[in-house]
Amino acid sequence: MNVNALLSVGRHIWQSSLCVGLAWLITLLLRNNRASTRYKVWLAASAKFLIPFSTFVTAGAFLRGSGAVAIGHLRVPVVVEVVGNLFPALPAQISTAVPDATETHLMAAIFFIWASGAFIYILFWIERWRDIYRAQRLAKPLNWGLGIPAKSLQRNIEPGIFGIFRPVLLLPQGIEGRLSPAQFEAIVAHELTHVRRRDNLTAAIHMAVEAVFWFYPVLRWMGRRLAEEREFACDEEVLLLRNDPDAYAEGIINACRYYHESRLPCLTGITGAGLRRRIERIVSAPRASELNFPKRALFVFIVGMAALGPFVFGLIYVPRIGAQAQTSSSLKPEIDVASIRQNHTGGRSGIRFAPGNGRPMATNVTLKYLIEWAYDVEDYQISGGPKWIDSASFDIAARLVHDVNPNGDPVQRTYFRQMIKPLLADRFKLVLHRTTRELPVYALTIGRNGTKLSDLGKAENPQDMRMTGGRGLMVGQRIPVSILAEALRSVVGQPVEDRTGLTGYYDFKLQWDPLENLPANNGDGGVPVSTDRAEASIFTAIQEQLGLRLEARKGPVEVLAIDNAELPSEN
Repeated sequence: MNVNALLSVGRHIWQSSLCVGLAWLITLLLRNNRASTRYKVWLAASAKFLIPFSTFVTAGAFLRGSGAVAIGHLRVPVVVEVVGNLFPALPAQISTAVPDATETHLMAAIFFIWASGAFIYILFWIERWRDIYRAQRLAKPLNWGLGIPAKSLQRNIEPGIFGIFRPVLLLPQGIEGRLSPAQFEAIVAHELTHVRRRDNLTAAIHMAVEAVFWFYPVLRWMGRRLAEEREFACDEEVLLLRNDPDAYAEGIINACRYYHESRLPCLTGITGAGLRRRIERIVSAPRASELNFPKRALFVFIVGMAALGPFVFGLIYVPRIGAQAQTSSSLKPEIDVASIRQNHTGGRSGIRFAPGNGRPMATNVTLKYLIEWAYDVEDYQISGGPKWIDSASFDIAARLVHDVNPNGDPVQRTYFRQMIKPLLADRFKLVLHRTTRELPVYALTIGRNGTKLSDLGKAENPQDMRMTGGRGLMVGQRIPVSILAEALRSVVGQPVEDRTGLTGYYDFKLQWDPLENLPANNGDGGVPVSTDRAEASIFTAIQEQLGLRLEARKGPVEVLAIDNAELPSEN
């Protein structure tokens, strides 16, 4: 379990909560119609918690097939984007990196709390079920020819149906003497209606949802709505069987007067669900209207959009957006043969790949450089390990099962990094963990005389936003300061935090001497300003040309701590 797993849970609860809100609106629309219809709406919203949104999308994509022709320039509906991406997944280089020990412990604690809550919840209901089960085992059978077994229970609880697949009618001993024949007949008719509707099964489904998401109070509110509509639906069925409304209402009141309500939700009884409202509805005997054609059409449309919308989206859209990922997946690097030899020539020629021939090469590179590349971190984010990780150089040749260009497609580059990680663990015996340490950082702030940047507004065409440069040069076109701060990280060799408060988009041209990049404190946290532009360091150039400054500070930085590394055996 990791952070992305928590984000997935958050997305699922968000999407399911939207279905709850939709169900509430539908039941308001159907408030004058049959209660059984409203009950089905609430039950569907409850069941949605057990079926992630992505399941529908995946099913649609699966049926579409990998060989389907993609639809050209289909745009993702805004609703789908909002529903699916409120909690976006972390970037691959973060989510696949070695987890921090603190993060691992936190995830374990969260999982333990959830599992404990679910276990206690389930244990609570099992204990109540066992109590009723033991009581019905001792109950006296009644041969009444009702179509289901009936038993006389020596317990002071209301009449109810026990069991899901083999239901049993449980009646408190002596109830016939406390109710008139008409009242008793109506009460029995109510319980048999629960059997025909399979209310114990649907109640158990919602109990399972509550057990999994015990921490989400909305589900308990939904449980009350389900119980209310369930009893209303049974009341309507009993009255349709031409039972006397007054006798039926009096029978319910007497049952509540003499007997306790069952505490087990999947033991459907006669009481509960707002007794006063039920009695008023029964006595007034309002005739619930059937769904007319406009309401039926609207209902079918809404349900279709909620249930089939994601499925159709996956059927049409996912193959197109997944084409690149599918191609990349088929090209996922797998090492066929790897050779590692120590390079004793000296110097640094940097990492080199030979794409397209199945033999990516790394020449004269250190283990530290390989870690930087594989885990997408900077030099200052690696700590510990033997001294040779930054001095001993190696030549690596690895033949892959499939050709991949790691310098091209970003998706392929991510897969290539995943290939290098197990290679480092296997051949260099590399073991590391993620942690946080206080390290020197730079804060990018506004200079004393104010910024020289002018907000040009965001580019309408994303292609107009670009940043180029080279050694000692950086040119930006409609770039936010946050991106500038990220680019400066590789120049100064330390993290750069954007503390300017600037939120606009700017053009700039920054020139500096790459050999003059060491700051000198002038007493106010900044750096001295040079009038010789040719000798200006990056710190001076930022002040003179952009009206910003880099202030040296200390702050928390995420680093990879090396626990073990060994020289590889040559082959």
